[in-house]
Amino acid sequence: MAEDKQQPVASKPQKALKYENDRDVKMTGMDNEDPIEGKPIKIYHFSIDKLSEDNTRFWFHAIEKQLRTQYAWQAIELHARIRSEAYADRLVRKSNWQRIDMKADMIIEMGLTPSTVLEVKDQRNAGEKWQYLKKRFLKSSNTKKMMKLMRIFTSMWDESKHNEKEFYHALKQMFVEFKEMNGDNKIGLDDLCILQYLHVLGDRYATLHKSMMSSGIELTEDYVLGCVEDVMQLWKQERMENAS
Repeated sequence: MAEDKQQPVASKPQKALKYENDRDVKMTGMDNEDPIEGKPIKIYHFSIDKLSEDNTRFWFHAIEKQLRTQYAWQAIELHARIRSEAYADRLVRKSNWQRIDMKADMIIEMGLTPSTVLEVKDQRNAGEKWQYLKKRFLKSSNTKKMMKLMRIFTSMWDESKHNEKEFYHALKQMFVEFKEMNGDNKIGLDDLCILQYLHVLGDRYATLHKSMMSSGIELTEDYVLGCVEDVMQLWKQERMENAS
């Protein structure tokens, strides 16, 4: 008896793959365009200490020199000459200016700490970042002068970083930067008195000292003594509560 031949079974059409999100499969218009290919932006390596309150003047000088050397300073100059909105519009319309601005942006960020990079990340371009950093770090104030003096007078020689002569020149540079910030060689006795007062209060007032120095508020005698009085009253209340 002849064996029954198995009839071929027609294969079922495969179901279309199911995507969790329509945007995974629906690509129209600009989404279907090929990526733009271009030359990578080349940055020549350089070494510089990260921007801080201690090296502000030197940092801006050194970064400006790098920007000029790598032909990116023209972006900062253009931003300074025209309105901020006009500069932003120029970057949208002119790809060559956009590349120069991106190069300037990368050079600037190479000299910033991670926290400062995050602080300026919402600035739209290198021109705005440069302007923001100048306002943030170069603007003189009573508090910044106090901070600079405090760093000068609490500086200690670290043999692992400097020999004796190198430490003198590093210390002298701090005085030069203070002179530029202050405008001259003169230091008011009232400022020195407040500075020394905050210093000798010691660790007990360390938190208050730090908050005042970072506040940007002018450190007048009334303001400083008022803050100290508040802390004194707070501690007095805490002692009374603990005793009861």
